[in-house]
Amino acid sequence: MMPTTQPVFVAAPLFLLVAVPLQLLVGLSTQLFNPEPMIVEALILRLFNHSLGIYSHCEAYYAQMQHNRWLRRLSAFFGIGNYHYIHHSAKREHSLINLGNFGWMLWDRVFGTFVEPPDVPPPTGLTNNPPLYPNPLRLALAGVLQIGYELAHNPLKLWPRILFADSWYTPPVSQDFAIRPINNQKK
Repeated sequence: MMPTTQPVFVAAPLFLLVAVPLQLLVGLSTQLFNPEPMIVEALILRLFNHSLGIYSHCEAYYAQMQHNRWLRRLSAFFGIGNYHYIHHSAKREHSLINLGNFGWMLWDRVFGTFVEPPDVPPPTGLTNNPPLYPNPLRLALAGVLQIGYELAHNPLKLWPRILFADSWYTPPVSQDFAIRPINNQKK
């Protein structure tokens, strides 16, 4: 069974350099509300969250998560497990759902983007799994490049929609810098 994102495992050392200091900062910031900083408590909560996070990116645990009542409830609260897994679904009907990626599902419930995970794990990847350029730098910058291209090639009156419309809006002149055209496979 493949994880939904390979970098989750490759980036583990980088995760330790970023997440541990960030979590210490969260623990120290609790001193704003409590006389003593709650560093240990914040670290325990993060550890608990990450121990359930093993279910978020691997299809091998999907059935176990679906059928275990307690794991499913905890996952729904934290926004991890199968709830996060379908966030990575390649099905068009699953795009823009369960966006509470690093937090609780409260915002998804408020804004109507919450979806219960199906019994069968969906295929993962980009919607409809389009062919991508194999350059990681290009993929990382594709969104910024596309917005810049659209601003440069469309009239000024469309700029607010380009910058603030929903994810499905496409201006008259646009170029996707991540998806490789079918007739250009070797580029």
